[in-house]
Amino acid sequence: MKPKPLLETYFSEYSQCLWAEEDSDIERLYHQTPDECIAGYLGDHYGEPPAEIIICAFARMKLVGSDLDPDWLLEWLLERWDEEYGDPDEATKASKAMVKAAEVFITAIAAEYRVWAHESTAAFLVNVEEWRSAVGKEGESV
Repeated sequence: MKPKPLLETYFSEYSQCLWAEEDSDIERLYHQTPDECIAGYLGDHYGEPPAEIIICAFARMKLVGSDLDPDWLLEWLLERWDEEYGDPDEATKASKAMVKAAEVFITAIAAEYRVWAHESTAAFLVNVEEWRSAVGKEGESV
């Protein structure tokens, strides 16, 4: 992903993102804004800062596809119950009511589940001097 110049392209589409420097260990994302990310990088950087840095926007991943398919849940549950309680010669087949209940259950849990995992959605090239001019010499206003 080719970085874009930050001061020209930051729009509200990234307002729900968390931010990190391109080469940072992204175990935990905690910068809420691009400015906070840049100020954090510069505050942690020893020596003369580089002329440009790359920061990345990270958006929460979404539950998709097979994660929302109730079949795996129903299959797992019926197998588990069949091992303990079922007919040893025949597996239980899911009824229409069971399938509908599994769909309702998965939908309700997915609606309440908060995904933590993030994925990089954009990279921005930041000219450090331009950024400092925009927010104050040392980024104190961030």
